[in-house]
Formats: sequence, structure tokens, C-alpha cells
Amino acid sequence: MNFWHLLSSFGNSAITIPITLIVAIWLLASREWRTSLVWCVLFGFSMVLVLITKIAFVGWGIGIESLDFTGISGHATRAAMVFPVLFYFGLQRAPRKVNSFGVILGMVLAVLISISRVMVNAHSGSEVLAGWLLGTGMALIFFQIIKTHVILISRRWLLACSFFLLFISPTVKPLQADDMIAQLALKISRHNKAFDRSRWGHEMHEMHFWFRRATAS
Repeated sequence: MNFWHLLSSFGNSAITIPITLIVAIWLLASREWRTSLVWCVLFGFSMVLVLITKIAFVGWGIGIESLDFTGISGHATRAAMVFPVLFYFGLQRAPRKVNSFGVILGMVLAVLISISRVMVNAHSGSEVLAGWLLGTGMALIFFQIIKTHVILISRRWLLACSFFLLFISPTVKPLQADDMIAQLALKISRHNKAFDRSRWGHEMHEMHFWFRRATAS
């Protein structure tokens, strides 16, 4: 597994969704009922947007050909939303500067995961940019909501569980989410064949060559 594939594995739904649930459990265990609900609603809303854009393209070919956009990247969206919040709560009891550094570290990790999706030819630049903007926007909304009061997370063993998921991420088998989305899109659209970017005459390795060259220079 090369560097970019390793980074990409951190954004797998098999990793980020359990972490999202653990954050919700942290908040519930700390009697932050409303905050936990807000967190789940924001995450769910972002995933619905990702799903809608992907189904629209696979089922009906609705996308933006000029931008090579076939749907919002789920990896980029989840990474940009989950990791800054994870590190924020994980370093909550640390000095303010360390806590702020943790949030920045989470954002940097999300950027790298987003880039990795282009580097492994899973998404175009426009798709990961849309995902990163969506996830970052959801994270900022969440931070804006919780800044009005101090949340003291209890049950520290839950924190260990979350970071354990990060360590084992390279060994976790990714969920076949794209296959499930394709089946759902075909069922809804009642088409026999899924749309893909080849109908635009696009080849992923050609479309992404400029990105790999730019990051290598």
C-alpha cells in the first residue's frame, strides 16, 4: 500500500462513520443531548447531499462535464467534518494552543485525504473540492454551535476507541458503498446501465495527470 492509498483509507466509511457515532456517544454520555443530535443531523445532512449527487449522475447522468464532476466525494466530506471535531474533543483538556493545533491537524489530515482521492484516481479535483468544502462547512457550523458553552467530555475510554480506529484503518476492508449506490440509482431511475464519466470521453488518469504533476513539483 503506497502513501496515497494509505491516506485514502483514513476516509473510508468503515472508519469515519464509527468515529462519528462514537463522538455522538461521547456527547450523550456527557449529557449533551442536543449537541449530540445536532452533530448527527449535520453529518446525516452532508451524507444525504453526497448520496443525492452520486445517484443523480449514476442514475440519470446529471453532472458537470466541464468540471468532470460526477458527485461529491464522500471520503473528502467525512474527513473534513470528522477529524477536526475528533481532535478537538480528544485534546479538549490540553492547553488551548494544543487544542487549536489539534483542530488544525485534523483539517490538514482532511486536505491530504482529499488529495489522495485524486491521486488514486477515485475522484476528480472538482469532486474532492466540493466534498472538502461541504465537510469543512459542517464542521465550522458545529464549532459555531458549541462555542456558546463548555462541553466536558466524560468516558475517556471512548476517546481511546476512536483513535484505535485510526491505527487499524489500513487493515479495514472498505465498504462497497459505490456498488450499493449504483444499485440504488439504477433501481430508482429504472435504467439498465449506470452512467459513468466514459460517456463524456474522460479518462481518469488523463484528467488527473495535471494534479499529480503539480503536487510532485
